[in-house]
Amino acid sequence: MSKNKPLVCVTRKLPEAVEIRMQELFDTHLATQDEPLSREALSQLMKKADVLVPTLNDKIDAELIAGAGPRLKLIANFGNGTDHIDINAAYDRGIYVTLNISKDILSGYMLMPVVKKKICDCDALTCR
Repeated sequence: MSKNKPLVCVTRKLPEAVEIRMQELFDTHLATQDEPLSREALSQLMKKADVLVPTLNDKIDAELIAGAGPRLKLIANFGNGTDHIDINAAYDRGIYVTLNISKDILSGYMLMPVVKKKICDCDALTCR
C-alpha cells in the first residue's frame, strides 16, 4: 500500500470500468464476489479503510461507525440514498457521507476538512 494514496475499500463488485479506474487512482481493496459482506468482514474493512464504498445492502450503523479505524474519513455510497448509513454517527466521528461515488468525490475527499470549516464558519446548521 502506498503511503501517498488513500485505501479505498469496496464492499461489492462494481462495474469493471469503475474498479479499473479506482485501481489507477487509489490503493484498493476490491470485493472478490458480488455478495453482501458479513458484519464482521464489514467491520474489518472499516478498521483499515480511508474510504469505504458500500452499497445499499450494507447496513452501516452507529456501532460499526464507532468501531471504524481512525483513518476512515469518507463513506462514498455506491447507489442512491443513505437510509442504510447512520449519518449522525458518521458526523459525530468526522466521517463524511456521499451519494453515488465518482472519481471527483474520491479524489477530492482530502479537501473536505477545509470545505467543512468554511461551511461551518458561514452557517453552523449546514454542518448537520
